[in-house]
Amino acid sequence: MQASLKLTLKQRQSFYFNLGSLLLSSLDILTAMELIIEEERSDKIRTGYNHIVYQLQCGHTFSEAFEMSVMISAYEKSTIQAGETSGNLAEVISQLSEYYRKKRETRRQLVSLFAYPAILLVTSFSILYFMMAFMVPMFTESFRHMNMELPMVTQLVINLAEFIRQSFPFLLFVLIFMSTTFLMISKSTVYKTKCSDLLFRIPLIREALMTLELQRFLVMMSMLLSSKVQITEALILASETSLFPTFKAKIRAIEHSIMQGTSIHESFCNSNLFPVKLTTMVKMSEETNSLHETFEELGSQYHRSAIEFQQLIKSVAEPILILVMGCIAGTIVIGMYLPIFQLSMVE
Repeated sequence: MQASLKLTLKQRQSFYFNLGSLLLSSLDILTAMELIIEEERSDKIRTGYNHIVYQLQCGHTFSEAFEMSVMISAYEKSTIQAGETSGNLAEVISQLSEYYRKKRETRRQLVSLFAYPAILLVTSFSILYFMMAFMVPMFTESFRHMNMELPMVTQLVINLAEFIRQSFPFLLFVLIFMSTTFLMISKSTVYKTKCSDLLFRIPLIREALMTLELQRFLVMMSMLLSSKVQITEALILASETSLFPTFKAKIRAIEHSIMQGTSIHESFCNSNLFPVKLTTMVKMSEETNSLHETFEELGSQYHRSAIEFQQLIKSVAEPILILVMGCIAGTIVIGMYLPIFQLSMVE
């Protein structure tokens, strides 16, 4: 039977948290699954969990039963298999819960980072469109009856309002067409690679993306290595979670270099991807055989850095957007009232 149950990040975190807690309480996997099924309210999810229990009763391992019933990533499968092999399944399951908790937290931070500017932009453009489409034409009609020469700012605002009013259907069509085209080509590997290369060339954006990618990469490496996954396999699995082909390609190059016999530290240095501080700590941890502890500590540091950087961008972007929109609205208002002021001065 092909896996059909697809769990959200919240559902995965909840499942791994409950299962890990029960396994750490010395319950066997079947009893733990039965308790989870009793507490589950969704019929669809309960059916998927029952299929896991059935596969376990048929003699399959938990990783096999889970893969047969639920859509899981290669990372989850390898991590669970490593936990079964090492006898640390309960600890591995708890680590997966923590991984998905941090992943959800990162997603919430990104949503909060872009939500307010997006709402501000939509609201501001809606107000500006109302002013240009309805308010400006009212003033324009009054100015025609005055039979006077209009200031350059006023004439510019009137021309722009007339263009927007006449071209709005066409502009809306272009916007919809471009959005649809973007959604269609965004799944292309070539498109993703080119966009990734472009974004990584912009200094501020590169710093933000690298912080997020390194945080995700380090957390995954720490979990995989602590689950006794080989370093080369851990690099492959960690690279698969990257959203950017450029970053993924560099991680794969590191894995290939290690396979050729190069030390872990030298491979990280040769990639020109990581900061000096990170490569230095990797060198020290490689000598003391404590890579997963080092990756865990570095992952926590980059997680804090990612939060601080997002807050910085939010605190800078919001006033800039407000200032720009205020200047545009102010220009429209001044352009409309300037002829009235001039007329009153003449009188």
